[in-house]
Amino acid sequence: MFKSYLRLGKKSIGLGLIALIFSLSFTSGVLAKIPNDPKFPLQSDFYGQIGAPEAWEYTTGTSSVVVAVIDVGVDITHEDLKNNIWKNSKELPGNGIDDDNNGYVDDIHGWNFVENNNDISLSVIKEVDDSGAVNHGTVLAGLIGAQGNNEILGAGLNWDVTIMPVRAIDNAGGGVLANVAKAVDYAVNNGASIISISFVGFVTYPDLTDALYRAYQKGVLPVVAAGNSRNDSSGNENLTKVKQYPVCLDSDSSENWILGVASVDLQDRLSDFADYGSCIDISAPGEKIFSTQKYAPQYGYTKDFDGAWYGTSFSAPLVAGAAALVKSVRPDWKAKELMSALLRSADDVDGLNPGFAGQMGYGRLNVGKAVVLAVESKNIPPITFETKLINQKKSYAMRISANGKVLQDFPLFGYSSKFSKWMLKDDLFVYARFSNNKIIVDVWDLSGNKKLSNFVLPGMTGLSGIEVDTVWGDSPNAILFAKKGKVNQKIIIDIPSKSWKVE
Repeated sequence: MFKSYLRLGKKSIGLGLIALIFSLSFTSGVLAKIPNDPKFPLQSDFYGQIGAPEAWEYTTGTSSVVVAVIDVGVDITHEDLKNNIWKNSKELPGNGIDDDNNGYVDDIHGWNFVENNNDISLSVIKEVDDSGAVNHGTVLAGLIGAQGNNEILGAGLNWDVTIMPVRAIDNAGGGVLANVAKAVDYAVNNGASIISISFVGFVTYPDLTDALYRAYQKGVLPVVAAGNSRNDSSGNENLTKVKQYPVCLDSDSSENWILGVASVDLQDRLSDFADYGSCIDISAPGEKIFSTQKYAPQYGYTKDFDGAWYGTSFSAPLVAGAAALVKSVRPDWKAKELMSALLRSADDVDGLNPGFAGQMGYGRLNVGKAVVLAVESKNIPPITFETKLINQKKSYAMRISANGKVLQDFPLFGYSSKFSKWMLKDDLFVYARFSNNKIIVDVWDLSGNKKLSNFVLPGMTGLSGIEVDTVWGDSPNAILFAKKGKVNQKIIIDIPSKSWKVE
């Protein structure tokens, strides 16, 4: 059976200092844990492709990690899902009161933003409803967290996890972006760590953009499907040229805050339906997928587990589930660290995809490697930076060390303890000195690459301080506190464009 569903260049990621500290020594095929679920053989190919059995040797998940599935709803009474469904412990069921004052009455297992009630399990199904849509959310939930090794049906990527169903898509497969924005806020405000979204469209909505960015800023990782335009003759499959949303919401940002997911087949080739391009961060299997389905025999839905499903819809929850497995090992990691671990551990498949090199993200998901990375990182001490002014034969330099290891020596030309200032923040070292009625600024990254060289600000009479912050443009700025005559000035330097302005 063929079922496809989802109607609705690489992005850069600041891997930062994780890349400086992690030393990975992956093993392949040595350890593998296989669940006893009778339908697992139908899933073994795509789970094996992403290294899930290797990951399961280290962790099978934890209920403390909450993954929100924003979709059409989830069959919360399904025998392979019911033990992993989120329960709002602060709400008393059936009393008609908003006990936890979160704005939603009796939201025991999530909220329905389509009908504006607490029914997120599709309890009523009409003949005109799209069967793909009706099954969709339950299929996604099963990939993220169907209970594994319980001798029932199949297994999710997490055998133990908490799935928060949030309904924002109707039974026809459509939705209102305002409801999706509310759904994102609901998930974040009620404890989700990861959000799985498997729908796309050609328009966006400021409230949705704001909600997803707020989620990321709070440490919640949005995982979003790329879309299935490649074989529909629309010409919309190249996301570098034709933006789709929400997967491309961060395409014009210097910060990567949407984890965009494309689909590959079982041989790691880009699926013939899958969108590609600069909005993609990672790829994952999206063909011949088997998972839990909505079980409602009174409405003709008689299969509680089936396939084969095709679409980037099903690639995204595999990545969301992988993030949840990683977080079960490193609960302290937030969105940025989770994304970094998944992208750094992905397997490069560019060689298998001539014509699509660089268009499928950092590679194909390898959750086995990602979990090993997380396990090994637990033995790495927190990063502690040290700075030391050193005198090198009448010239000066600033030595930057991380956990006792010297990273770089930055030359301090014309250094004076009275007239020179410096600042180290994140991946930038900024050095400025005042001399002969001008301020001269140099900027390096911590790898030693010079970002700004001998940048001159003329007509100055003093320098009192430096900060590094993003207040102008999309990249961190060097901010100088200077004097011009008797006037104090705040000078903001845009490092990439080598321009400046005064506030």
